[in-house]
Amino acid sequence: MSGKTLLLFGAGQMAELAARNFLGKGLTRLYIVNRHIERAQKLVNAGDVSGALAVVEEGLKVYPLNRTLSQLRGQLRQLRHAKMLIANMRSAKSSSAMTAALTAATTGLSSNRTEKLENYFKMYRQRIAETAAREQAAAVAEPGVPARPAER
Repeated sequence: MSGKTLLLFGAGQMAELAARNFLGKGLTRLYIVNRHIERAQKLVNAGDVSGALAVVEEGLKVYPLNRTLSQLRGQLRQLRHAKMLIANMRSAKSSSAMTAALTAATTGLSSNRTEKLENYFKMYRQRIAETAAREQAAAVAEPGVPARPAER
């Protein structure tokens, strides 16, 4: 086995035992393919982000140093909050509330940026500008209470 490469399918104890056995025989490279990522992707596509996160957590118990699973866990944790962040954007009425909601969403979804999401953020920025312009026009049309003179 010296100088050979092995592709191992599995994620459980048997895969780990097989990997140790082959590595002990001089194997040069070992690639382990697990199905946690594939299962998690299917769950996300079905709208079950919590289920996908559970699958990834299960995978990290078996492969605690797997960088791909760790990154996916971070993305899924952000996605759990996506509905709330987008709902906050939709319910904001003033330009300042809209800006705060957009800032929270862009920060909270930083590792889950898609072209569709970027386009939504771009459209939302335009809505903020339009709302701010209406607020400014309303403030000019209806001046507020005059400032009180400074007290002495």
